[in-house]
Amino acid sequence: MIDKINAGIDLITKNFGELYAGRTYLLAGEKDTAKTTFVLQYLYQGLKEGNTCLLVANQPPRDLVIHAEVMGMDLTPYFLDGTLLVYETVRKEKYPLVPLFQELEKIIAGNPASRFAFEGLDQLLARPGQPEVLIEGVTAFLKNLEKAKATTVITLSLPIAQEMLLLKKTLEDLSTGSFLLNATEADRVRSFSVKKLIGSRIAFGTVQFTVEPGRGIVQMARDVLKYPRAEEAPARREAPAPSGAPTEHHKAAARRAISFPRPAAGGPKAVPVPARAGAEEGPLRRFWFPRPKDN
Repeated sequence: MIDKINAGIDLITKNFGELYAGRTYLLAGEKDTAKTTFVLQYLYQGLKEGNTCLLVANQPPRDLVIHAEVMGMDLTPYFLDGTLLVYETVRKEKYPLVPLFQELEKIIAGNPASRFAFEGLDQLLARPGQPEVLIEGVTAFLKNLEKAKATTVITLSLPIAQEMLLLKKTLEDLSTGSFLLNATEADRVRSFSVKKLIGSRIAFGTVQFTVEPGRGIVQMARDVLKYPRAEEAPARREAPAPSGAPTEHHKAAARRAISFPRPAAGGPKAVPVPARAGAEEGPLRRFWFPRPKDN
């Protein structure tokens, strides 16, 4: 039987159940729809359970610490004891895709985390005119996550750039679950929708929530899941393929994997600690939380 984990978000656990461990979940939404709060609560749950967690962030890690504190989560002890590992993205536009995927693989292989989160993956990987490299790299990337047996949440920003439609389609096809966050007409109210969730008795549905200081994601008190059972939901109509949708050639490319250098026999080796200053900067940089000074 496949193990499950607590997502750390009551809205998900209450309505859709726990998440399958070691699988990948996609979370897409526009700006200010609480993607960051979802990711932080998901990681915080793992930290509280004594697990090591890793986040690749597309915003300053210090801002994440402040955001978490406002939502009632103190991340500082986990930074200091090394159970929360954060890499911030740098040189987004200049770094070639293949070395970038190699760097991601090194991070996955070298850090024994049980929960991963990749924030704004579309922004990190945005490279016009390289669909084959992108899809081959993403496919291999997801396979490496599966080998690591870590549960992973990947966020995408909406509206997504035209060249990233193929990335979104590939991630949706290969992930175990796909969630969508939307803003609503009501002030400060957002909606959480399930577009795909393998293994759940509920195929898809929508609930509304707010984000409250000290509490984080809070389901609206009077709101209930729109479709309590999959058989009650209306049939979904397939939307026409958007411009840039995968061709047969791209689908074939997605079934292949880039051959990245593998760790030597005997198990993965720890990633060397990057120099904090002076060294040539790669696409990702480890964030070091400053330790308090002794009195």
